[in-house]
Amino acid sequence: MDNCKLCKSRLANKTGSHLIPHFLLKRIDNEIGKPERNKELGFTIGELETTSYYGQSVLPEKLNEIYGELSDDEIAKNSIPLIVDHYFCTDCEKKLSKIESEYAKTLIKKGIDSEIAPEISLLFWISILWRVSISKKQGLILKDKEEELLRRILNKYLNLKIENIDSDSLKKDIECQNLSYRLIRCPDYSKSEATYLFCHPSHKMPYSIILDEYVLFFYFKKGHVDNLIQSFFGFENGLKGTRINTVLVGENKIIYEKKTFKSCLENLVNFITDNRLKKYDWLFDEVHKKMGGQGSQMPALLKQNIVNRLIFDEKQLGRKFTFKSLVIAMYEEMKKYAP
Repeated sequence: MDNCKLCKSRLANKTGSHLIPHFLLKRIDNEIGKPERNKELGFTIGELETTSYYGQSVLPEKLNEIYGELSDDEIAKNSIPLIVDHYFCTDCEKKLSKIESEYAKTLIKKGIDSEIAPEISLLFWISILWRVSISKKQGLILKDKEEELLRRILNKYLNLKIENIDSDSLKKDIECQNLSYRLIRCPDYSKSEATYLFCHPSHKMPYSIILDEYVLFFYFKKGHVDNLIQSFFGFENGLKGTRINTVLVGENKIIYEKKTFKSCLENLVNFITDNRLKKYDWLFDEVHKKMGGQGSQMPALLKQNIVNRLIFDEKQLGRKFTFKSLVIAMYEEMKKYAP
């Protein structure tokens, strides 16, 4: 067993650790109307395929609706990407849980002011960014020195009791003073609309994350603030010049109306769709060449027929858009052209 990724001194004996706090994650990937733990029913959208996962308490009737019959092998291989084993020790898991519970109280604060101590909110968002990065699975990976900086801050200042966090030392810490973030929120958006976790893989100044009804822009240096405006589905519009949150300044949010927030998320969906189609196009051409087809590109009509077969296939939702379904669709359409 490896040592804890946070303290690096105790054994990482904890299982079932959430890389994203449950109070936020349940609003993204839990079964509709089921906020309890182990009720996850989510989808991971990759470049070429969509995979899915489910919690151990999802009823068989629901699983049958989404997947049809599941094999023993499929059940054994099911895993939830944002729940991990043997990352943390018991103490560090409890410390992370404490900061999450404290920040969760701000969910009812739907105005600009989160009404929370600045050092607590900073530690919370640092913990999110750091955990996303160490997973190496969500697209966002910090530079080694940035990841180590956040680990060092969390290990130094998180505590088993919120009241024992050394706020004075934290506020005087030069490393902490360089960090800042902006936060967009659309209160209660997830009560009626689908939300997502999306970490931009190439944005660094700032690092950019969509998480449920929040959008985080995180800066490692003061010189990065407003130095570069990166396109982020429209969320970057109007960002320049707005107040930043630091260890010295209480958290203020930029409040979005539902219509504007939804429009930006639609831009995200369009981006993901376009990226998927580009990857399909590349794959189809590669297969076409390896199969000895004429020219370097698969005929456009054949490509469209493959995509249409995927889209209009009446498979259960959990079976659609997997790589296996893609291979079958290619085979079924390409064999029509066999001599």
